[in-house]
Amino acid sequence: MKVLYQFGSSGKEPGQFRNTHHIAVDSKGNLYTAEVNPGSRVQRFRFTGLAQVAVGSGAPPPATAKPAPPAAPQTTAAPGAPAPSPLPPPGPYQGSGVQGSARVDPGRSLMHNPYTMVENWPTLNPGMKWGAAINFIPDNEGGTWMLFRSEPPIVKLSAEGKITASLGAGVITTAHGLCRDSDGNFWAGDNPFSDNPATRGKGFQVFKFSPDGKILLTLGQAGVARASDSTFVGPTSCVQLPGGDILIADGHWPRPASAQQAGDRLGR
Repeated sequence: MKVLYQFGSSGKEPGQFRNTHHIAVDSKGNLYTAEVNPGSRVQRFRFTGLAQVAVGSGAPPPATAKPAPPAAPQTTAAPGAPAPSPLPPPGPYQGSGVQGSARVDPGRSLMHNPYTMVENWPTLNPGMKWGAAINFIPDNEGGTWMLFRSEPPIVKLSAEGKITASLGAGVITTAHGLCRDSDGNFWAGDNPFSDNPATRGKGFQVFKFSPDGKILLTLGQAGVARASDSTFVGPTSCVQLPGGDILIADGHWPRPASAQQAGDRLGR
């Protein structure tokens, strides 16, 4: 559990992050990050491969870099046990490769930056607006499905960042959690977690969509935030279990004053 590399800082510039809500990695190692308000955006980082920092190579740390932390105390192995492997000496400060946004502690960076940010990714269709980005489901073919608070709320992005498909238009009020089952169907949560007159009487439901966007199942009662066998407190995420059941995380803070203020749970 050693830190190999770290990058990023708080901010709104490319390569920085504001309220990161979810990360995902596809089969090629590319990294996706989703930000909720006030960030309300996603970023894609192309995986270029891991390479260990060569000790003593490169430029010295810049003046603004934090000094390396003190060495960790030596650990004595139990009698008969192999001696623990020492931590490799820290390498030099490494540039971020992400438009100067990374600030890497030179005492903890053991690898060169394995990511390069994909600029101007993605591009929304005309008339669409960015909203809080919730999560991804990479398709392992170079693109990813994304849930965000816009219309339509579920879109498929190609590797180039173009929208190639969409689901759920006009159905979800406050998108919050997306998963996909083994049949290719999508399960999406709708959780209005604030006192908003525009969402009164709506939300607190989970919708099951077919791959082409048809509603196959609706769980919960619109506008009712209560823990019961037929209603949700506030569905936020889901995952398919090995046996095929869908596990739903139910509960979020904050929540509307009209919602049940306890009862957070996992349901299947």
